[in-house]
Amino acid sequence: METKWHYCAALGGSALLAWWLWKKRRDPYGFDTVVDRRGFNTVKYDLSPVLFGEEARDCLQHWVADMDFPCCEKIQKALAKRMSHPTYGYTILPHEVWRIVGQWLVENQNWPSPPSPECFVFSGTVLSSVGSILRTFTSPGDKVLTMVPLYPPLQTVVSAAGRSLVPYQLPMRKDAQGTCRYEMDVEGLKKVFDQEKVKALILCSPHNPVGRVWTREELEALAKACKERDILVMVDEVWADWCWKPFVPFHPIAKSLGCRCISLGSPTKTWNLAGLHCSYAIIDDAEMLRSFKQYVEPQFLHHCSIFGAEAMRLAYGSKEWMHAVRAYVNANFIYLGEKLKEIQGIQLAEHEATYLAWLDCSGLGLDKNQVHSWLIQEGLVLSSGSDFHQDCGHFQRMNLACSRQKLQEALERLKHAVAKMKS
Repeated sequence: METKWHYCAALGGSALLAWWLWKKRRDPYGFDTVVDRRGFNTVKYDLSPVLFGEEARDCLQHWVADMDFPCCEKIQKALAKRMSHPTYGYTILPHEVWRIVGQWLVENQNWPSPPSPECFVFSGTVLSSVGSILRTFTSPGDKVLTMVPLYPPLQTVVSAAGRSLVPYQLPMRKDAQGTCRYEMDVEGLKKVFDQEKVKALILCSPHNPVGRVWTREELEALAKACKERDILVMVDEVWADWCWKPFVPFHPIAKSLGCRCISLGSPTKTWNLAGLHCSYAIIDDAEMLRSFKQYVEPQFLHHCSIFGAEAMRLAYGSKEWMHAVRAYVNANFIYLGEKLKEIQGIQLAEHEATYLAWLDCSGLGLDKNQVHSWLIQEGLVLSSGSDFHQDCGHFQRMNLACSRQKLQEALERLKHAVAKMKS
């Protein structure tokens, strides 16, 4: 790439322009570009050696759930335009944003009708919303259930709020080919609800890391069980735009069955905006909404940043970019599936959502506590399954939202490492 650039520059401006136009036609969104993120205080790259040791510094980083792609150009330009204004004072979120988000939920996430704009409450992150919800609607020591393996902060936020975490392990089965699939066993959940006297449930939908898109039947059964026990459901749907099969939103089901529910969403996973901290809660019960605002407003937890507000306003109008990035990542999954046929001992769990591959490494013959460190020694940093649940060390979560070139190199390293181990 760099050689071609210098060659075109040497030929003059016209050749350089011609090369640039060719590149834009071939890769209009820059997904093939390998973006160097080091040195910008990036968690995925600059924190890796701190967390995993110096040997992780030169590894390929496939762990944190953000993309290595350039952000949508329309959003980049809008933020640059806003930055050009010389003041960065207190900012209000335009009311039209909630109308735009509501329309997106109907058109892209299968909500039957948009929530009223008055039901939305801005929040920096879904996790801060969960913490605020727990402190508003539960009491210290109350039992809060999560379905594991699960994104670690959705577990730690419970104990941080002074509540008691009840981890419920999702049942897993393997088909004849050894492919894992996780299920939601509502009958089993009911027993735990009653035994533990659960007060609240955090539902990850679609589920991170196992990549399940819950069915309508599963969600209806869950909503009925929670309604019967007056269990409040917080549903994290930040991955709803990353489904490879039709997504079923929980909130409309819960509302129709009388289950107390607060929905949490964000544009950050869809458009790679995690560093801008912009998300929302949807609360359509007037009394619950009033109570929640009484907690968050005195602390200014419902206030947005200048750039978070601008990004949220524009993101939901960037459908073309979303479709393009999904198509690129889908091709990465197809490529991964083909390459894994050449790598003994590692299988992709059944994948229905997210850009995160949940890899079953049990066939390698390593102790579950050795898989992650072994991969680092071979030049790869993935997310250890033990971070999601203590019994899942044989699994590793791999981020596929990257250039094909980077993924190819990662899988070549993996193939070479496994071959060396088996020899």
